[in-house]
Amino acid sequence: MKTFQYFTLGLVITFMHGCSMEEKISNFDLLCQHFQALEQHKDLAEISSIQRNDFILGKIEKTLALSDVKIAWDALSYFAAEERYVNFKMVAEEELGREWQCDAMQSLAATTGAFE
Repeated sequence: MKTFQYFTLGLVITFMHGCSMEEKISNFDLLCQHFQALEQHKDLAEISSIQRNDFILGKIEKTLALSDVKIAWDALSYFAAEERYVNFKMVAEEELGREWQCDAMQSLAATTGAFE
């Protein structure tokens, strides 16, 4: 399973190399804003990981539907919960060529996805 996950992560990184730097910065930061919105959700404590993922995907569909960031989140949402943020951060930093941080995503990624 880990081999498949890292193969998927490699494909995501390879795919994303074709995008411009300006797009990458705004897309990664925009996804962070979506996690910040989720963090502020009034029912956050009561909604399931699937409902949290649906919230993020709904935001992505409106703002990042055909983006590299959507592909990355789709792939990483199936990773083990504790591996989602660290792997997304790795992809972001690889693509941006600089450090990237999203506190909201770091705190919520493990409880947002296809599996808890």
